[in-house]
Amino acid sequence: MSNIKIQQNYILSQSWYQTIELSNGLSTNGSVSVSSRMKRIGQVDFSGKTVLDIGCNSGGNSLWAKKFGAQKVVGIDLSKRRISQARKLAKFEKLTIDFKCINLFNYNPKSKFDVILCFAVVTEIQDLVGALSKIKYLMNDVAYVELNLAKPRLYLSTSKVWLRGFKGISRTKSVLEIYQHKVGLTLSPSIEVVKQIFGTNFKIENLGRGERYDLIKVTKHKE
Repeated sequence: MSNIKIQQNYILSQSWYQTIELSNGLSTNGSVSVSSRMKRIGQVDFSGKTVLDIGCNSGGNSLWAKKFGAQKVVGIDLSKRRISQARKLAKFEKLTIDFKCINLFNYNPKSKFDVILCFAVVTEIQDLVGALSKIKYLMNDVAYVELNLAKPRLYLSTSKVWLRGFKGISRTKSVLEIYQHKVGLTLSPSIEVVKQIFGTNFKIENLGRGERYDLIKVTKHKE
């Protein structure tokens, strides 16, 4: 049996979330297109960069970064099944990518990453602030984060917690909305709260709608 037939049989035997186009013309049949998602973030120079793909799923974004010249790519995810799929596809494509089945909060690499990709992850976990703070700690240059943003038009409060917690942000923008998700109650921050979490050493840009949620670009100012 030819290699392409073996690969096709494997792809057909699996269920997929990501639609990943392989170099031999085969494609996984998922609900979210990797090529469409990656094109939304614009022209990213992966050449020679170190890349961290948080919530990598079956590795589509990691494969994309490596094919476009990334020097080192690490993909992390909680699902053993998805990591197994990612490793299989990387083998099919003859690409060296380090896929790890690990929680973001337990991942402590020795060095930071030039580019971080984190799509539809932080909205779907309960520790939003902790996740964004971890991304801040891990990034060396730029991060692309897809999350559900709160977009308040009017918000009034006399809360002293607000006065202490979000000093310098107006009441109409200092918002963390409660968001009902399958994992339970999660939080959706306004863009101003995201800026507060990252701090003044980072530039935050709202790139508009992503594949599922809002897409932001975080750039670390050069020292």
